[in-house]
Parts: sequence; structure tokens; C-alpha cells
Amino acid sequence: MRAIALKSRSKPSVRPFQPLRALRALRGLMRNPESTELVFEYLDAVDGRSMLRLRRRLMATPFGRRICAGQARIVERLRDREQLAALPEGSLGRAYLDFARANGIDADGLVAASDEVVSREADPQVANLRRWLRDTHDLWHVATGYGTDVSGELALLAFGARQGSPWDLGIVISGYLDWPPSRALIREALRRGRRAKSLVGYDWEQALERPLGELRAELGLGEPPSQRTSEP
Repeated sequence: MRAIALKSRSKPSVRPFQPLRALRALRGLMRNPESTELVFEYLDAVDGRSMLRLRRRLMATPFGRRICAGQARIVERLRDREQLAALPEGSLGRAYLDFARANGIDADGLVAASDEVVSREADPQVANLRRWLRDTHDLWHVATGYGTDVSGELALLAFGARQGSPWDLGIVISGYLDWPPSRALIREALRRGRRAKSLVGYDWEQALERPLGELRAELGLGEPPSQRTSEP
């Protein structure tokens, strides 16, 4: 196996906080929650040193180093629906396939929505980390049980904010203020994210065949909350 470098060869650049760009993206997202590309635009404008801190944390673990080196890949497995359909009933992979079919999504949707933002990342390790977070986003949905409606997306961002993704908080706060039906679920997600083990550096590929209930217990997620839809 090719050795994984522990440090970037060049000094990582820190993208400055861009408040006006972040505000424009946030306002657009509140007007149209389905604009996934605006989520990535907002995160790119606010992350500052946050991605570097997350990268540093992941580099302390063997699998985290694989993520940063671009050696942890899962999108190809998620694209292969025939293979996912052959997995055991009740497994994470089968649950993901059911989730994708029910919501009319596929593994390439988030890739297309984030391509422009990821391509601007100068640090290759951070770019690989961004891709991993993007490609595993819907697996977080399945594992936590949060849906893809506005409240579910806000809850997942709140969960992620307590998992080491503080750049999500701007969207969460705006959603909390502007979308009252989501407030209880957001508060619960903040508590749940604090209690659960880290999902960022988890090896999702090896988990696709595992029973979803067993996986939730291992990660300290517990049972999914009863989720009442808040769509108009």
C-alpha cells in the first residue's frame, strides 16, 4: 500500500471569512431550501480555519489519514444500485438504497452541486476531506434518521455542528429563527450530536453490509427521533 504523507508538502492556505458572500448564499438558501449548491457556497465562504482544524483531527487516526489522502472512496459503491440491492435486508447499504429511491436522489447529485466549490480548494488534503463529507452526507441522513425536508436537513446540520462542523451553525441559526416547526428537532439534534461518536472519520464503506440498528448502537445514535414533517 502506498504510504500516506502525514503533512501537506506546502503550507496550507487559510481562506478568509467572506461575510457578504455567506449572507447572499444564506438568504438564497432560506428562499429556496432545495438549492443544494448554495449550501456548499455558504460553507465555502465561512469555513476559514475550521476545515484545517478538522483535517488536523483526522490526521491523528489511520482512517482519517486515508480520507485526507483521497484513499477513502465510497461514491462508487453508492452508485452501484445492483450491488446495494444485493446486500442483506436491514443493512446500512439497503437502507441507503431505499432512502435514495424514496427521495429521488443519487450519489452523483451532491457531486454535481459541489464540484465548483471543491475545485477551488488549493490544499489537496482539504479537498479530499470536502469530497468525503459530501459523499457521506446521505449516509448521515440514513444513520441518524433525519429526513430531507427542511427540518430534517436543519437537524442534520445541527447534529454536524456538534460533531466538529461549526461552520454549519449559521444555517442552523437562520433556520431555527425562520422555521419554528423545526426548533424542537434542532435542539434534539444538537444534544444527540454531542453524545454520539464522530461520524466524520467513520469508515462508512465497511459498514454498508452491517445491520443499521447495530451500527446506530455502536455510534451512540440511539433510535431515530419521531419526525413530524414541517413542510407547508
